[in-house]
Amino acid sequence: MIQPENTLIVFDEIQGAPGALTSLKYFYENAPEYHIISAGSLLGVAWNRQTSFPVGKVEFLDLYPLNYIEFLNAKGQQALVEVLNSQDWSLIKVYKNRYIDLLRQYYYVGGMPEAVLAFTQEENFTEVRAIQKRILEAYE
Repeated sequence: MIQPENTLIVFDEIQGAPGALTSLKYFYENAPEYHIISAGSLLGVAWNRQTSFPVGKVEFLDLYPLNYIEFLNAKGQQALVEVLNSQDWSLIKVYKNRYIDLLRQYYYVGGMPEAVLAFTQEENFTEVRAIQKRILEAYE
């Protein structure tokens, strides 16, 4: 049984389903008790011009790749993040080689969440590269 207060409705790749984008207006105006999340590329929305867009009924959240600090946190290096945040340069110098090593990892892995997750689980650069290739192929 769907209970509005306990249910999250997710429309993934919303640009691919005719009418799904327009349905957001319905939920906003006629069923505001439901919690809705939709995800999809803006490029796909731009290509699908025959669908009207519910202006004023949608809030946007832009997602970005993880930055270096977020990468450190994902790797379980909260103590190193705290040292960086303290701006205690003499203490930061003590960990200089570790920061450089992790920065090299970050440069290779990047900040795409799937690649970072895979790397934190197995530290397998080959798997990371395969994920990066899949992401690039999807954009192409």
